[in-house]
Amino acid sequence: MLTRADLINEPARTAGDALSRMPGVFMDATVGPDGPSNIRLRGGDETFTKVMMDGVEVNFSGNVFEFEGITANNVDRIELVRGPQSALHGSSAMTGVVQLFNRGRPTGPAAMESHHEGGSAASHGDHGRGSFEVGGGSDVVRYSGSLGAMYDEGVFAVPHRCLPATPRPGSTSCPADP
Repeated sequence: MLTRADLINEPARTAGDALSRMPGVFMDATVGPDGPSNIRLRGGDETFTKVMMDGVEVNFSGNVFEFEGITANNVDRIELVRGPQSALHGSSAMTGVVQLFNRGRPTGPAAMESHHEGGSAASHGDHGRGSFEVGGGSDVVRYSGSLGAMYDEGVFAVPHRCLPATPRPGSTSCPADP
């Protein structure tokens, strides 16, 4: 289980990043970073791993679930149960169950939080991340919302700003490095 304190201390951008660092978990990004991800527990197929959010199944029949769209700052904890759970959760839970719990907001007037970070590891390694969260409510109705953005230019000395010079495949026009 990853608690809120673990998620704060973990340098993970998304809930999927934090989950992928747990033992026995393999995350397969089907279309690259920030795309839909397949999750495999204990070497099993992704169709046999059930993913739930606040007790509700979100990857029906083991389909792909977009962990990359869930930032780690709005998750309270992540519970991972390895091994067959099909007696409790059906045939899509044969290798295990992953359950994400959203952060509960206190009752009362709107409470706001803002998080920002950025840095550069090298001349080609700029990155930044920011989020804004608001939540509140009464004993009857509660609300919570989060808006975030991430930017990552990479860490390798590869020109990321290459533009096609002509419609021909393979020809590019890259700005000169300073």
